[in-house]
Amino acid sequence: MSPFVEFAILFLGSFLIGAVSALIIALILKKGKKSKTIKINNEIAMMILCPWISYLIAEGLKFSGIVSILINGVFLVQYVDPNLSKTSRKVMKAGFETVAWAAESVVFLFIGLGVFAVDNTFEDIGALGIIAACVLMNIARAMNIGITAAIC
Repeated sequence: MSPFVEFAILFLGSFLIGAVSALIIALILKKGKKSKTIKINNEIAMMILCPWISYLIAEGLKFSGIVSILINGVFLVQYVDPNLSKTSRKVMKAGFETVAWAAESVVFLFIGLGVFAVDNTFEDIGALGIIAACVLMNIARAMNIGITAAIC
C-alpha cells in the first residue's frame, strides 16, 4: 500500500473517531437538556473525558490520537458547547484557561532550565547573547499574543 493511502486511512480513521465521539456526547447532552436529567457535574465530566476517551480509542485501534483529539475538540466546540448550561460553560472556560496557563508556565520553565543544561553555554554565547535572546523571546511572545488576541 502506498504511503499516501496509508496516511489517508490513518487520517480518516482518526477523524471519524474524534467526530463520532463528540457527536455522541452532543446527542447525550441535547437529550439530557430537553429532559433536564443531566447535572452540571456530568456535563463537565463528559467535556473533560470525551477527548481523552477519543485518544484512547484511536491509539487502541492504531490511529492517530492527536488528530482524534484535535477533531474531537473542534466538534465539541461546534456541537456540544451550545447544549451546555451557562454555569458549565463558565467553569469549563476557567478550568481550561488555568490548565493552559500552567502548561505554558511549565514549558517556559523547561526552556529556561534547558539553557543551563548545555555545557559552556555562557562562554559560547556571552552575556549579551543571552540578554538578546531573552529580549527577542519576549518580543516574539508579545507579537504572538497580540496577533492571536486580534484574531479572536
